[in-house]
Amino acid sequence: MRTTYQGIYPADFLSSLSYDAARHRWESVYLAPESRDATYVAEDDSKIVGFVICGQNRDSDPTYKGEVIGLYILRALQRRGIGKQLMLSAVKDLRSRVFDSMMVWVLADNPSRRFYEQLGGEHVQTRDITVGGKQFQEYGYGWKNLESLAGPVT
Repeated sequence: MRTTYQGIYPADFLSSLSYDAARHRWESVYLAPESRDATYVAEDDSKIVGFVICGQNRDSDPTYKGEVIGLYILRALQRRGIGKQLMLSAVKDLRSRVFDSMMVWVLADNPSRRFYEQLGGEHVQTRDITVGGKQFQEYGYGWKNLESLAGPVT
C-alpha cells in the first residue's frame, strides 16, 4: 500500500501503517469465520503478490448487488494479467451467490482506475472520503451485468 498510494495519500499516514495493524484487520474482518466476504490471493514463488476481496455491496445499493471491496497487486507485478484474473475470481464468486451486478470504489487520483474502465466498468457514482486527515474523492465503477465481464456460467 505504501508504494501504490505514494504521492496520493499523505506521507505521514503511509508511514504510520504497520504490519501488525494490517494483520489484525485481516484476521478480525476479512478472514473471520463469520465474514461473508471472500478473499482470493495471487502467488508468485509461494509469496502473496495480490489479492481481491468481494462480497455483498456494503451500501446495499439496489442496482449493484455485489462489491469488489479491495483489489491490490504489488506495483512491480502490475500489468501482467494478475488483476484481471483476480477480478474474474471475484466475479465467479459473486455470481455463485446470485449477485448479477457489482461495483468497486477507487480513488479518483489513482491512475490504476483506468483498469476498471478497460474491464467495462462505468463511472456511476462519486463520493468523498477522509484518509489521514485529508479529503479524497472516490469513483464508483459499476457493472450492471456480470455476464458481460466473465461470460456465461458453464
